[in-house]
Amino acid sequence: MLIADDEIEYQLERTKVLSGAGCLIVGFILLVAIIYSVFVLTSKVNQKPEDTYLVVSKSPKQNHTIKVVQKGTLSFGDPNVVISYENFKIQRVINNHRKSLMSSDISINWKNNDEATILLSGERQDPEVIEFNVPDKVSNSNPFQVVQKELGLFPFKKSESPNHVNVVELRKLTYSKGMLHYNDNVPIQVYYGKVRGELRKYSEFSGSNPYIISSFNIYWKDDKHVTIFGDQYDKSGTEFMEVEFK
Repeated sequence: MLIADDEIEYQLERTKVLSGAGCLIVGFILLVAIIYSVFVLTSKVNQKPEDTYLVVSKSPKQNHTIKVVQKGTLSFGDPNVVISYENFKIQRVINNHRKSLMSSDISINWKNNDEATILLSGERQDPEVIEFNVPDKVSNSNPFQVVQKELGLFPFKKSESPNHVNVVELRKLTYSKGMLHYNDNVPIQVYYGKVRGELRKYSEFSGSNPYIISSFNIYWKDDKHVTIFGDQYDKSGTEFMEVEFK
């Protein structure tokens, strides 16, 4: 069956129209997808990072409140915290190896209803100490003050016996951030006792002068006998201590 020239021409024109309409639909879908992607990306860029409440602490009489907040989300820097009381604020950057802080990194201890000590800890810094005093209503002075002080003995290494009967703990004096001290000259104190029991001081590594123990390794022979090795920075030798549980 022969098809007339007019019919062939009609079919060709119809095909062109349908092809053009299909291209327009595809182009429209792509345009909508691009606009939506740009909108979502712009929204994320302009979105204000959320703050994270780390600690909210009230005084013994419940009439004073200190809040500690980590600002925004981390990208490349260390966490930025804001400590606030009413309209007063103090801002600190904590060297925490570019990781977010946990509530356990912050401690607030109330001395009484008007005074508190705030301790900020980070993986790569000495603890930072901030003293808080409820401001006088007349002077309206800032209640927060960064101080340097000796923080006392803190455990830095702990080891339990093979069957979790006994434990040894190494402790050393800790100082707040910014305080000049000779931490390497501080003898390391060794405490021992039952797991979950009260620990007693056994002895201490006196060290050389200056004290240059760089690392400690603890090896258990059994539940009652343990040896503690202390390696020195200058590789001049290794000190060791044997602990026997009675």
